[in-house]
Amino acid sequence: MISDRHILTAAHCFVQKDCERGAVTQITNSKQWKVYYGGGCLPFAKHTCPTFQQIARSVTIKNIAIPASYLTESCLHNDIAIVTVKLKMVLIYFLNLTFTKFLYSRGSDPTKMRKATALATINVTRVDCIPEMLITDEVSDQLCTSELQEGNMCSGDSGAGLMYKTGDDIWNVVGVASAGTDCRIINIALNMKDEEGMPVNGISLDGSVFIDLRAHSRFICQYAGLCFGSELDNQRKIKAVIL
Repeated sequence: MISDRHILTAAHCFVQKDCERGAVTQITNSKQWKVYYGGGCLPFAKHTCPTFQQIARSVTIKNIAIPASYLTESCLHNDIAIVTVKLKMVLIYFLNLTFTKFLYSRGSDPTKMRKATALATINVTRVDCIPEMLITDEVSDQLCTSELQEGNMCSGDSGAGLMYKTGDDIWNVVGVASAGTDCRIINIALNMKDEEGMPVNGISLDGSVFIDLRAHSRFICQYAGLCFGSELDNQRKIKAVIL
């Protein structure tokens, strides 16, 4: 949530692509979606939420803006979307993000593979992206993080915010979750043991991929109205697909 009318998330949540062929296979109608905000617990939760988390409220979507180039370029490039809601999202209480970690989301638990109903968080460490993930002829818009740790992205985490907190306690969003190794494979890797029952060390995974928002500041400026300095001055308009 970057304003009272706008949400940042991943484009692939709405546009399904065959990454090997570079073809779009399905586009979702924005009317099929709702935004839940203002609380860490979903109102249709089947499981008990932590007592410190408020019940989220819902609002319908007006439109979704996605860079037009996402439809024709690499799946790991321009994977960003701006969701505009019909009504202002007003927080009537202070939403306390209790944890001081970095990735807030509600994806599946790899040991259970069921959708989480409460907001969760994991701490992540930035690593170099593998060469295959980088766009050589364009400005790179990827941030990569380690996957060999106690918590990792999983099914349902797409579009989650990569956050950090400054010294004056202001939270900043620097990326949105785009891709990663299947969390079930990560879970197996973390629990591998050798013939003597000892943990196996030296396992290497590609790393999770986030879209770096610094590379998309003009897109955010044009389609959410959140601009810094003179971003709109003499700048070419970025084409977008509006759902």
